[in-house]
Amino acid sequence: MAPSGLTPRERWLFALRRPTWVRWFSAGGLGLALGIAVEGRVEPALLVAGAVTLVCLTAAVVLLDPPLGKSPIDARSVRRAGWGMAAIALALSASIEVLGGRPGLTLGMAATLGLFLAPGWRARLGVEMYEMVAAGFAVPWWQAYCQSGVAMPRGLVVLPSFALLALATAMAAGLVGQRGSFVERFGVAAVRQAIEGLVVAALIVWGLLPVLAPRYCSVWMMLPPVTVLALEYRDLRRAGLAPDAATDYGLSRYRHQLDHGVWRGVFVLIAGILVTSVLVGGLG
Repeated sequence: MAPSGLTPRERWLFALRRPTWVRWFSAGGLGLALGIAVEGRVEPALLVAGAVTLVCLTAAVVLLDPPLGKSPIDARSVRRAGWGMAAIALALSASIEVLGGRPGLTLGMAATLGLFLAPGWRARLGVEMYEMVAAGFAVPWWQAYCQSGVAMPRGLVVLPSFALLALATAMAAGLVGQRGSFVERFGVAAVRQAIEGLVVAALIVWGLLPVLAPRYCSVWMMLPPVTVLALEYRDLRRAGLAPDAATDYGLSRYRHQLDHGVWRGVFVLIAGILVTSVLVGGLG
């Protein structure tokens, strides 16, 4: 419920306040790091353009997704703003594609928005599966391609595990009142078991990357994020075993622990990718 007495600016900020921003910005940051790692250098203009496009894309998703409780802005205004943000994201993608020589960039953005905006597709995928595809693959790929101009950089090998983590956090959002199809279908206990299984699977895959893709993922690049995520998983298990774990407060704490743990691990991975790419002058 929105507090009363808000100014128009505060009402819009309240309407935009969702955990989606952290999840999608982390995805964009990972993609940006992968793009920089291709040649070990930054394209400042493309970095800024890509960041603005990501802001518009995330705003469109937040505004066009029905909010929890009563919104402080009338629904028609929210929808108009959301469609406007989506249009700007597409227009920026087209501009970057033409001016920066990135064929297919607009199509990638259109597909990301299209899966969200088409009710039939989103209903088939489910809320959680959409976020796995969009935040787990589409957003990082788009940012990596925008920055590097390489459609399939080798660094994309880190994305399967990242997509599992994106699915886990999307499922956790459904534990605390958001419309989560998995919680509705399978119940809270089953979803929590699945979340923890996804985190373990992501840990295993990241841990195996130095063996599966040694040219890109060195032990020293992957060891820090795997260690951080393993420690965060331990704390997640503790939150899940707490006496109040089944209460609303306990589930909210569990979700926050997962969100913070995942994005701490991703931040460490981003730092490792950037440091490694600078040291070797680009990872291709």
